[in-house]
Amino acid sequence: MNKPLTRLLILFLSVSFFNCGDADSVKPFTDNAVAAFHKNYNSKNFTRIYNNSHQNFKKSGSFIRFKELMQAVYSKLGRVKSTRNKSWKVRKVDSAHMVSLRQKTEFRDSIGVEIFSFIVEDGKATLTGYKINSTKLTNNEL
Repeated sequence: MNKPLTRLLILFLSVSFFNCGDADSVKPFTDNAVAAFHKNYNSKNFTRIYNNSHQNFKKSGSFIRFKELMQAVYSKLGRVKSTRNKSWKVRKVDSAHMVSLRQKTEFRDSIGVEIFSFIVEDGKATLTGYKINSTKLTNNEL
């Protein structure tokens, strides 16, 4: 292999490795945010979840609607018993990271797949989106 090509390959691998490390560095913040979400969910503290969410989350719907949805989820699925990460994606935007997590979550009465979206800035993950899918939930019930 010629020297310029070798240098280019080394530079590419170095940049790729650095970017992975950068992405990995935000994972603990989002893991903590998911744990806090579930703690508030289990205590039915939907106000705290909503108030701690990002302004874009709040723009997507009123607190009253969010609370109604979360109460419906809680009544159908019950408390969170455990959760594990199925996949995650990170996208860097300016000085922040946009993170999407897919969690397989065991509730008291069913299993669901939760999709969390966070923006991570200054060492803090803030909720920007939340979706849940479960066989016990239907659109006309929510």
